[in-house]
Amino acid sequence: MHITRALAEFATDDHASLHGPELHAAVTAAVIDTVACCVAGGSSPGSRMLHATYEPLPDGQSTVVSTGATTSPTVAALLNAYDGHVHDLDDIADAINGHPSVVLVPALVAVAEAFARSGRELVDAYVVGFEVASAIARLLPARANFEQGWHTTSVVGVVAAAAGCSRLLGSSVDETQSALGIAASTASGSRRNFGTHTKALHAGVASKNAVLSALLARRGFTSAPDQIEADAGFLALYGERPRPRPPAELFPDGWTVVSDRGTQMKRWPCCGATHRPAASALALAPSVRHRLDRVQRVRVVQQPGGFLQLIHHRPTTGLQGKFSAEYVVAAALLDGALSMASFADSAVTRPEIVDLLPLVELAEQPGTAASPEFAMVEVEVDGEVVRHRTDAFPFLPATDVNALDAKFHDCARGTAVPWDTTEALRYLKTIGAAPAVDLRPLFASRPRAEAAEAFSAA
Repeated sequence: MHITRALAEFATDDHASLHGPELHAAVTAAVIDTVACCVAGGSSPGSRMLHATYEPLPDGQSTVVSTGATTSPTVAALLNAYDGHVHDLDDIADAINGHPSVVLVPALVAVAEAFARSGRELVDAYVVGFEVASAIARLLPARANFEQGWHTTSVVGVVAAAAGCSRLLGSSVDETQSALGIAASTASGSRRNFGTHTKALHAGVASKNAVLSALLARRGFTSAPDQIEADAGFLALYGERPRPRPPAELFPDGWTVVSDRGTQMKRWPCCGATHRPAASALALAPSVRHRLDRVQRVRVVQQPGGFLQLIHHRPTTGLQGKFSAEYVVAAALLDGALSMASFADSAVTRPEIVDLLPLVELAEQPGTAASPEFAMVEVEVDGEVVRHRTDAFPFLPATDVNALDAKFHDCARGTAVPWDTTEALRYLKTIGAAPAVDLRPLFASRPRAEAAEAFSAA
C-alpha cells in the first residue's frame, strides 16, 4: 500500500474540478475566519510570551498578522497559528475531529507571501490540504487517535499543511512525498495540555513544521518514501489497527471541504465540545437567570465520549474554562451570553460562578461511540425542571456573510494594533476571485512599522 506516494500524487495533481465557485467560497470564508482569530489572539498572554521569545524576528517577507511585522515563513506560520488557536474560536471539521484551518491557513499564507503566490493558488492549496487531512483522518481514524490522547488537530494538520505548502511551491511528486515524510515525523500534541498555553502551541508548531518540511524537501532533503504506511511509521505510531484501506479509497467522490463534514465556523471562544451544551444553556437562560439563587441542580447530558476533552471540572483560569462543560453552562445561564470576556480569569472565579459550579453535573447517555451527538441541559429550579436539547452543531454558516463580517470586526475590536477591518475584509473576499490577485498587499492597510511599534508598547 503506497499511501505516502498516493497522497503526494493527489496533492500535485491538476484536478479538473478544483476551481469551482463553491470551493472558493468555502475557502475564502475559512481564510477570513482564521485571520480574524489570528488578529484576536495576538494580545493574549501566551502570544506575548511566544512573540517575545522570537525577538528580534528573523528577516523575511511573511507577515505576523497581529503585529504587522514581517519575518521568515516558518516563524510567521508558528506565530500566526498560535495566535489563531489561543482563543479556541477557530473553525472545526468533523472530517478530521479537530481544527483544520488554523494549521493550514497560517502555513499557506506565509508561503504565499514569501514566494509571491496568488490568492487563487492559495485557495487551491487549501482544498488539497484539507482533502489530504480528511484522508489521513480516515486512515487513523481520527477519533481513535484523539481517544489515545493525541491532539489530532496538530497530528493530522502538519502532514496536511505540508501537502498544501508543497502544492503552493510547485513541488514535484517526489518532493511532496519527501515533505509528507518529514512532516509525519514531527507530528505531536498531547490532549493533557488542553486548557494551557501549550494547547495553541500545538497548532503553531504543526504549521511551522509543515512549512519547514515543504521547504526542506524542495532542496532535496530526504525522508522514508513510505513514512505514512510502513512499520514504525506514522499510522503505526498514531493510528489504530487493523491496517488501513488501500490508496484507491483515500479520496471518495466529491470534495469533503464543502460537505457536511467540512469546515464549521465557531460562535464562541471555547472548545467545540462545549458548543451544544452552551446553545442549550443559552436557550434556557431567559427563564432561569433571575432565579439562579434557587437552583437545586443543573444536569448536562451528552452522547458517549461527549465530554472527553472537557477535562477541567473546577477551572481557575480562563483557558481552563474553555475546556469545562460545567463552567460554560454556568456562565451561559448566569450571563445569557458567551464572549471573549467570559473567558477572562476574573470571569471564571466570580463568586456567582463558584457557587453555581458544584450544582452542575455531567452525564453520558448510554450508547456507543457512533451515537449521534447532542446535548441536553436540565435545570431544576423552584421545584420544576426546565430542559433544552441541541442536536445540530450551532455553527456560524459560512454563507452568512454579515455574521462572518461581524465576527471579524469583533475579533479586531480592542486589539493592540489598529486594523482597518473594512478594507481587510474587502481584500480577503477577493483572494480566490482571479489568478492575478496577489497576497502580498493583504495586510498593507496597517503600516507595518507602526503596527509592530504599537504592539510592543501595549
